[in-house]
Amino acid sequence: MDMTPSGSYPLTASYSHSGLGNVVAYTANQKEHHRTKTFREEYLAFPDKFQIDFNQEYLFEWID
Repeated sequence: MDMTPSGSYPLTASYSHSGLGNVVAYTANQKEHHRTKTFREEYLAFPDKFQIDFNQEYLFEWID
């Protein structure tokens, strides 16, 4: 994936109808899921998971 001229990456997610059950289960499990992994940890894992190079300088500021 190539960076845009501003130095950012477009990020989208798409799921087919056959994957709808997985999306619903994932969403329903968020409260329990975030007991062991914070949103920040999960968010920062996505570029690695999908092999996307990124520069943390272009991420939003975290509010703790």
